[in-house]
Amino acid sequence: MDKALRNTIIAGIIIIALSVGYYLVIFIPKKEATRIEEQKQQQTIREEQQKQDQLIKEEKSKADEWFVKNNECQKYKTQVEEKQNGILGAKVLSGVFYSSKTNSCLYVALDFDDEFRIRDASTDQLIFHENIKDMKGNQVGDEINNLIEKNK
Repeated sequence: MDKALRNTIIAGIIIIALSVGYYLVIFIPKKEATRIEEQKQQQTIREEQQKQDQLIKEEKSKADEWFVKNNECQKYKTQVEEKQNGILGAKVLSGVFYSSKTNSCLYVALDFDDEFRIRDASTDQLIFHENIKDMKGNQVGDEINNLIEKNK
């Protein structure tokens, strides 16, 4: 009996040693690696969310700035209409709008010589439509060409 008890105790110690070894050598490192990977993924998600939030904030800021400037341009509306009414046959084709490319208030008009003109609302200086961009920096020449074609 003594021998059987001794073998049982040795087997129990071996099983416990293997269990502790497995826990320390395999389970804990895997658990730690999984935790570190999850932290990296969460950090990546946070960074991407911050980038998206920053982009949204910048776009909103640009849109707000454009909206404010576009509203400021409306002070030229009456002035532009009066100028155009003073020229025989002139027709304003668009309202006064803000151009971020030229950083000025512009309008499109059909002048007395049946030519379409894009002019600066404050100075009445001629501006070429290829130079005009919208608030996102995209060319709007095609849109103005469509407006011109539509009103011919």
